[in-house]
Amino acid sequence: MTTPQITQYQAGHHHIYIEEIDDYSPFLVVFAPMDRLIAKTNTLWGVEFIKKSALKCNLIAIGAIDEETWYRCPILHQALKEIGGRIKHRTVIGYGWCMGGYAVSAFSDILHMNAMLLINPISTLNDALAPFETTPAYQKYKQLDWHGDFHDGADNNTPGYVIYDRLSQKDKRHANRYPHLKKLNFTGCGHDIVPLIQADMIRFSLASLIKHGQINEHIFNRKARNRRKIQACYIHLLTYATQKNKTKAIEIIEKHRQYLNDPTAVWGHLDSVDNGMISGWCMHKDIPCSSLNITIEMDGDIVHTMTANDYRQDLKDNNMGNGFHGFHWKIPLTFQDKKQHMVVIYVETKGHRVPLIGCPKLFTQGAECHE
Repeated sequence: MTTPQITQYQAGHHHIYIEEIDDYSPFLVVFAPMDRLIAKTNTLWGVEFIKKSALKCNLIAIGAIDEETWYRCPILHQALKEIGGRIKHRTVIGYGWCMGGYAVSAFSDILHMNAMLLINPISTLNDALAPFETTPAYQKYKQLDWHGDFHDGADNNTPGYVIYDRLSQKDKRHANRYPHLKKLNFTGCGHDIVPLIQADMIRFSLASLIKHGQINEHIFNRKARNRRKIQACYIHLLTYATQKNKTKAIEIIEKHRQYLNDPTAVWGHLDSVDNGMISGWCMHKDIPCSSLNITIEMDGDIVHTMTANDYRQDLKDNNMGNGFHGFHWKIPLTFQDKKQHMVVIYVETKGHRVPLIGCPKLFTQGAECHE
């Protein structure tokens, strides 16, 4: 087979994408996590990442189109059984996070998987099996049939690995429901672990499974320890500490964060989110008379990019370049819903995205911010 053969079709509320590069390479099966509806994101989770990773494998990707069913769909089940029958004599690897981790493990037997990589999998929403699962976002999905086929992801015989944060009690309990899987700990990142794992760690893990059927745990743990050099990990820890109003924890995290060897040498601060306005400043210590670009994220989504070039006399008085390093941005009306939101400001410089000190900040629009 010289050119990839791509097949796509709909199964219930799900989209199935199959890309075959040849007749002998392994298959990698990925299931999208929760909230990755194709109608919302216009993409099928995992496809672009796998392609960019240059993994030599055939790819099967499954995700919800416009309605989240937690893969509890008989039409999808039948489609997966047919796929499994076609690839049962091939090497098959599964990869999924959260709800996708549940799906990979739940369908691992009918897809004849040889190994799987699960990241913080939600093993089941069956209250009889996982009474500890009380996450508010999952409650409405407990009304689905969790007693029929494929109701328990941990009820399979497929070997592999589960990555989780042992300090996150719910994730730890779900992970422990997979006694036959090897556990890889990624401490301090909680449930939202995928954005904090370096992409090369996932590529390394998947490539190892595809080539060797196993992961070198020593190398993985070494890579995991390097997360102490990743700014995003500190943002995650600060997010939790801020939500819980843990002042002492915030102080300690910020202290350790300042020890990072930051090649971008960015100085700055998110000063305030108040009266309908986000304010702060940033500059590069090596080029103090140049203005930097910033990205504003609300609840994890990019909502605005701009240049921090407002003049501030206080910066000039304190020898912060020429003083043209401030930024002010009016918060959109869409965020004035009296709900709690979170803002993070990133500086774009020298190929890096560096979060400013003072991030994240929680705020409630409509209560304290007015147009």
